[in-house]
Amino acid sequence: MAEGLFFCLPAVAVRGLLGVIAELSAPGSVLAGDFISATALTNPYARPFLKNLSDDGSPWQFGTHDPHEFLREAGWQPLDLRQPGEQGAGFGRCPYPVPPATIIRSGRIGGNGVTGACPHSDGICALVRAGLLIGYLPDAPVRVDLTPVDFAAAAVLALQDTAGHRTHHLLSPAPATMNPARTGIG
Repeated sequence: MAEGLFFCLPAVAVRGLLGVIAELSAPGSVLAGDFISATALTNPYARPFLKNLSDDGSPWQFGTHDPHEFLREAGWQPLDLRQPGEQGAGFGRCPYPVPPATIIRSGRIGGNGVTGACPHSDGICALVRAGLLIGYLPDAPVRVDLTPVDFAAAAVLALQDTAGHRTHHLLSPAPATMNPARTGIG
């Protein structure tokens, strides 16, 4: 049981501690503990609370957006993850039910997938536009993970009804570099 411990340690210490516990645990062992969201550490409404913890010598240092993945990376197979407010969690301390959440993370979203139109304020689009105007792009192996806005919108609509607590990443499995655009201009 590790209640109230993990968020008081740096991420590297949490990962290391979980790894050591996994190595020393007998097969079939169960670990009970709690995590907070990484967002809780940067939430402006939580600043006074976090400052008080820090002033008292016990600052919160670690949170994760994806406890399933974090635990897997540390050598554990998550069986049951719950939030305060869910049935069987919080021991009646949280009176508010938690609705199921689907988390959709994206990389850079820009341009239309059909027309290629993109906002003038987008840095990568502005670089390509300038290269087209002057007939030159620098030879830089810069990786570009740019998901067209219409593709991202369609994915969000398709994933919105995903049941349970799931995390989806809208990223290219093979991000492009600027070199193909450079070849096309040159």
